[in-house]
Amino acid sequence: MGIVNEITIKIIKDAKEGESIRSLANRIGYAYSAVYNWILNLEKYEVIKIIRKGNRNVIKVNKNLIYK
Repeated sequence: MGIVNEITIKIIKDAKEGESIRSLANRIGYAYSAVYNWILNLEKYEVIKIIRKGNRNVIKVNKNLIYK
């Protein structure tokens, strides 16, 4: 399983700072579980960080080499 696929590209391209994972999943048209799984993988590479606020998971985008 590679790190870059269609879902990953959409997540990297379309994720907005402070957006919930559910909101992102609805906007890009993929299931919440698939987006959540790939965000966990991207978190390992320090591309995106998940900030847990109660029952809400919010995205923090780390601008690093992948964006360049």
